[in-house]
Amino acid sequence: MLATMILVIEPSAAVADVVVEILHDEGYTVTTVVDGAHALMVLQEERPALILLDTKVRGPSGTTIVADLCSAEWVDIPIVLLATDAREAEVLIGVRVHEYLVKPFDIDVLLAGVSRWCAVREEVATTSA
Repeated sequence: MLATMILVIEPSAAVADVVVEILHDEGYTVTTVVDGAHALMVLQEERPALILLDTKVRGPSGTTIVADLCSAEWVDIPIVLLATDAREAEVLIGVRVHEYLVKPFDIDVLLAGVSRWCAVREEVATTSA
């Protein structure tokens, strides 16, 4: 079975803490980083089932991270943007981003998206094996 580790790339400690608590309560393992450089380092070591990415991260920007994640090495990991601006997020939909949530987002919507994309990732991993 595919691990349900979720990588949260979020510069706001307050938002990250809330997201981590919600996901832990649902049984997910969560790794958090505050900037793009650390996100790319984590991705060299771990393989998350899903990436939740704030578009305003420091270091490499959210847009740069999305571009980096287009490489074949990570193409199977779904990305959900946590955005403050829907217009900015819509530009990345279809490039490599699967979905976006505009802050402040509803907890039930977050959990539905996480569940959906983790299930898709697990299905792809199962059929590819």
